[in-house]
Amino acid sequence: MVGDGVALVATPWLVLKVTNSPFDLGVALALQTTIGAIVLVVSSPLADRHNATKVAVAANIASASSLSLIPIAYVMHRLSLTLIVVAMCLAQGTQAPAVGARQRLIRSKAVAAGVTFRHANSVYWILQQIGLLVGAPVGGILIYVLGAPNALGIDAVSFLVAAAIVAVVAGSEDREDVQARGDLRQRGTYWSDLVAGVKVAVATPALRLIGGCALILNGFDGALLPVLVPVAIRHQHQSVQSLGVLGGVYAVGMVMGATVGGAVGTRISVRRLAAICVSFVGIGYFLLGTDPHFMAMGIGLIGVASGPLMPLLLTTIQASVPTEILSRVTGSMFAVLVSSAPIGMLFVGIAARSWSVAYVCDVGSGVFLIAAATIAVRGGILETFPQQTITSLE
Repeated sequence: MVGDGVALVATPWLVLKVTNSPFDLGVALALQTTIGAIVLVVSSPLADRHNATKVAVAANIASASSLSLIPIAYVMHRLSLTLIVVAMCLAQGTQAPAVGARQRLIRSKAVAAGVTFRHANSVYWILQQIGLLVGAPVGGILIYVLGAPNALGIDAVSFLVAAAIVAVVAGSEDREDVQARGDLRQRGTYWSDLVAGVKVAVATPALRLIGGCALILNGFDGALLPVLVPVAIRHQHQSVQSLGVLGGVYAVGMVMGATVGGAVGTRISVRRLAAICVSFVGIGYFLLGTDPHFMAMGIGLIGVASGPLMPLLLTTIQASVPTEILSRVTGSMFAVLVSSAPIGMLFVGIAARSWSVAYVCDVGSGVFLIAAATIAVRGGILETFPQQTITSLE
């Protein structure tokens, strides 16, 4: 997780150093995102048909091998934009199967420990956000001391460490998981399993509702720090240091929000918590566009309110589908979320150039408040997913 934060800083810095072109950086990130979304869907049956621990370990090792191409090419004086983009796409693609595998492992361990899915997913999300929060400044230090290629080499080593940790901590599978995997192989082919997972993700009302809201949130949040905030800072003639400070405020807010969401646990329903969080995200966007003095407050509120939403999405997926199809549904849902970020960046960039930052923030605020009202009215389906699961699979 810390390695993800290092890559978040080192990869774009390296592309800009090699090409000195923001356009090339945009193309590289777009390709990486597109490859990641496609492989998320295509590889999603792997963890359902094979041992989830082995899939997660293999994915980390493959990602480490992909990233290691960059420092090796740098040492050999063969570093180029093409090689960097290929390594980025390979690392993103090979890490995709681990997404569903991790969710299977989290669900299995939560059941074995008698812990609620909401609590387990909150802990997972908090650790991930802390890793990003720590990894970004560590990446900056590594770039300054060793250079971006060597920083990515250390990131590759971190994937190997993660593989070892997963292998030791995850341990062997439960008998239920082994039986479900065996039954799955007997019933159909790899591609029929893939299609079945996508169909369940689309057909389950609870997943459609909370997944649609998460899609909108990720579309706007994906553009918040890379596009919306930098444009606002430039318009207000603030220093570039302000961007770093506001990014830190957002990250700390995410950790705080996920912590509160996990502490609340089952004492508040999924429906009510989701509606409250999405409402406050809308209020945060309104503050962000109201006055420069409210910018930090708005971004902090968006971070805090967004914190519990990803654990809620993961909990809904885990609770609404059986173990045998969990990885496929998770991969399908995450592919949609990943693909929404560049779409959001494009929309926000065009809107901010054509109108104003305040207008974009007001639009975002209205969208989130409408989404919150939709959850409040129709969110009862989020409390009844076990029955929906049986219906969807029959």
